[in-house]
Amino acid sequence: MDGGELEMKQVHGWWVPDYDTNMEVAINATEFADRKTYQLYAFAKSFPHIKNFRNAVDIGGHIGMWSYVMSRCFSTVTAFEPIATHAECFRRNLTGISNVSLCEIALGERADEVMMATKPPVSMKARIHSVEKGLPLFPVALWPLDAVPTPAPIDFMKIDCEGYEVMVLKGAKDTICRDKPTIVVEIKPLNTVRYGFGNTDSIDLLKSWGAVVLWEYGGDACMGWPA
Repeated sequence: MDGGELEMKQVHGWWVPDYDTNMEVAINATEFADRKTYQLYAFAKSFPHIKNFRNAVDIGGHIGMWSYVMSRCFSTVTAFEPIATHAECFRRNLTGISNVSLCEIALGERADEVMMATKPPVSMKARIHSVEKGLPLFPVALWPLDAVPTPAPIDFMKIDCEGYEVMVLKGAKDTICRDKPTIVVEIKPLNTVRYGFGNTDSIDLLKSWGAVVLWEYGGDACMGWPA
């Protein structure tokens, strides 16, 4: 499997990459809009802190499970998913949903071309390549969010990039400081160390811009802004 192959299957009503054997257990019984979900608790915990529901950004869109939920709550959703098989699953999973746009690029601090690594058999562990050997690799375009046209203002942002979150935030500073969205960001230490970051570096960076911690749970943090 090299990321360019468009092979997929259905699991619990979702199209997933054919090589993935983890989604059977990752997709849980909690339902939203008649479909089983993944990490719905994180969005539900964030929901009371979201002040408006105009535009949302899904960074690390994977197969579209977060975007599917957010499409029911926000006027528009812009998702970013650079892996071809994942993006095709995303499109199939959101067929008929017109307020979601998918950008097939990775996000980071500056414009570049980077190598993405997939880690069979768990598609959710795909990430910007660091030092691991033996993983399938392929090139993708990398852009800072600040350079990508998105509907504004952004009211909510989810960032799950397997440890690359600090670089994503750095490339989104102008957008974040302008719109002050509620942000759910992954902070798993085994992922952040891959790129030389500490577990709280994403939180600390957002704090330096004026954000505050709303909650931390299960390897994620929710950040907001004082009134």
